[in-house]
Amino acid sequence: MSFLRRISSSFRRGGNQNEKAAVLAAAHARHILDFSEGRNKLREENKQLIVEKEDGSIVNIPFAEIAVILLSNANVTLTQAVIQSITESGGMLVICDYRHRPVSMMLPMEAYSVPVQRLKLQIEASQPILKNAWQQVVKAKIQAQARCLADDSMKCSLDEAKSLMKMAEHVKSGDTDNIEAQAAKRYWHALFPEIEFHRNHESNDPLNNRLNYGYTIVRAMTARAVCATGFHPALGIHHCNQRDAFCLADDLMEPFRPLVDHIVRFQFNISKKLETRKLTRELTPRVKEELIYPLTKRFNVNGEKRKLFDIITMLAQSLVKFYTKETDELYLPHIEYITGE
Repeated sequence: MSFLRRISSSFRRGGNQNEKAAVLAAAHARHILDFSEGRNKLREENKQLIVEKEDGSIVNIPFAEIAVILLSNANVTLTQAVIQSITESGGMLVICDYRHRPVSMMLPMEAYSVPVQRLKLQIEASQPILKNAWQQVVKAKIQAQARCLADDSMKCSLDEAKSLMKMAEHVKSGDTDNIEAQAAKRYWHALFPEIEFHRNHESNDPLNNRLNYGYTIVRAMTARAVCATGFHPALGIHHCNQRDAFCLADDLMEPFRPLVDHIVRFQFNISKKLETRKLTRELTPRVKEELIYPLTKRFNVNGEKRKLFDIITMLAQSLVKFYTKETDELYLPHIEYITGE
């Protein structure tokens, strides 16, 4: 943790560029490492990740403490031993393009003892079960969007938040009326009423860039949780893109997207307050830290304090019981930020 504090403080001081391809935060008692700048060399030694930075300095982190390694820099080199060690320790490797969108993920598939049984559950899941699950996911997502708008710090329309809550109640099995899309149109307009914002993952504007990066973090957490539960990430409950190896992760992350939206809207509010500061297109190390850190904090869930990865893992585990008909409700709790955490 001393390394985390040292890196975080260098961001706040401005730091030199060679220090800024670094650990940004910790998730579920593990670190999220983002390497997007500098000519860093990664190698393994004594079950630790050795980072040789461009300025000649060296940092070492035990693989057991790493949740995700994000690579979005062609100048980073790593050994095969690093890839093997991160997966053997239960972490994952995410390769991103120049826009910081994930193009590949490496998951520790052999680390879990029940993949065959889980795979059978996924394959044999009936359409009514899948549609019911998607109904609950969409409903939870829209409710989370409404709570995001209703948060006082967002400075958004409370009337729109109430409207979304009502829309959530009309989501049918399989969301046959496409309430999700209808709610999204109202939501994005209400979240950024001051500008003509359009959500587009291909866009390179400051807001979409930040949203894309934050979603990448949540997607990686969800993919880890899905595989830790023994599910195959390609077999979703709604998404079924043949070119998407993480359909189930894309399904289950939906209710957690508003957590990222909340962070980005907060950054937008800060930029409006400080006339000399504008949101830049570039995802600087400081911006990434501001996006990741809130996602690694503890949240209030039914009176308990839990990390986001814990919550997502419990959702994935509830899907097992949902498939086996031990429960008819997925674990989709009301998540609240804890003030001062």
